[in-house]
Amino acid sequence: MTTTTAAYTPPVETIPVAEGWSTPINLGPPVNTLGWEDSAFISPDGKTLYFSYANFDWLTFMISGKRVKTGPDKGLNPTDLCDAMVSQKTDSGWTEPKLLEINELYVCTDGVVTQDGETMYFSGLKKNNTGGPGKSDIYVSRKQDGKWQQEENLGPPVNTNYSEGNPWISEDGNLLMFESDRPEGKGDSDIWMAEKKDGKWSEPMNLGKSINSPKKEEQPFMSRDGKMLYFSGDSRKKPGDRVIFLSEKKDGKWSEPKEVISNLVGEPTLTSDGKELYFVHIFKTPGGGYNADIMMTKKTS
Repeated sequence: MTTTTAAYTPPVETIPVAEGWSTPINLGPPVNTLGWEDSAFISPDGKTLYFSYANFDWLTFMISGKRVKTGPDKGLNPTDLCDAMVSQKTDSGWTEPKLLEINELYVCTDGVVTQDGETMYFSGLKKNNTGGPGKSDIYVSRKQDGKWQQEENLGPPVNTNYSEGNPWISEDGNLLMFESDRPEGKGDSDIWMAEKKDGKWSEPMNLGKSINSPKKEEQPFMSRDGKMLYFSGDSRKKPGDRVIFLSEKKDGKWSEPKEVISNLVGEPTLTSDGKELYFVHIFKTPGGGYNADIMMTKKTS
């Protein structure tokens, strides 16, 4: 395996944040590289970081289909688009990221791990997905003897002939939030919620017009107390920008979402105390392409 290089210097970027949050910092190497770091998830205690990695400019690939290599190889299967990685936080910083076992099962992941670290819900592309090639489904994998086991497709009614992705799971494992472009939504892609009752998932419910709009809403992450919902989507103020929103639940209803972080950002994920918010930032490179790094901001008030 070729490791990351300390020669990577994170760019100096202006990332506007709402009042009450610190100036975001780039995690830097060994987590971030010249490759594409995405789909971040921080464990509740803030000590384990899961993310996906691709050694090429993902945005250019999505636009043109061309894989322009930019970052180091990390034991990637040449036929895979990206892989799931994990890094541990120590007194001396983040450890060199390692490949997760689920890479043998999957191409890419947008994952969330339960409080005990034993169950992972994630989404990805697979030839036998419910919606077929090009449509993502949500899966679950459980640890046994320290190793992630064969994944299980959640099936209907969670997964459909459309795309379902970026799952979030509650601490007790009975509430699932995710994004989907199913036609019953409010627009491009919406945030949906399903409850587990008697071991089965209920018919997903759209979070409604207070959260969803004709634009894109995705990548939900709820605070531990269930009172704050962070998600990413198209800015409602600045066309073309990708932002992170925050909506608060008051008297059982979600408030009008407010922009917390802007400038091509997404994938919000918080520690259980709500004091550290990790996210992904996409930026232009000197060569005219794009890159993505994982960032972090702290709650100041």
